[in-house]
Amino acid sequence: MQTSQHKAYKGVGMEGRLATWYARNTAKDMAEFRALADRLAKEVRSGSHVLEVAPGPGYLSVELAKRGRYEIAGLDISRTTRPRCRLRTKRST
Repeated sequence: MQTSQHKAYKGVGMEGRLATWYARNTAKDMAEFRALADRLAKEVRSGSHVLEVAPGPGYLSVELAKRGRYEIAGLDISRTTRPRCRLRTKRST
């Protein structure tokens, strides 16, 4: 029996140069990511498990991790952004 992989979303994927462009442009919004991380840290206890869906380059997760001892996981379909997020997280800890 042969299985095939079909992408649920048929539009342009967030891969390669597009993912690089997205990461570069969303980095300009770091003040917003920091403000959102501040708000989340007030609501979510340190030590909690956090799932960020579609984290892209992971800016929010990294900022939240700086504010407490969270177990953070990101779920993203992009193969390009996952390694970038892992690298960014390792650099910030």
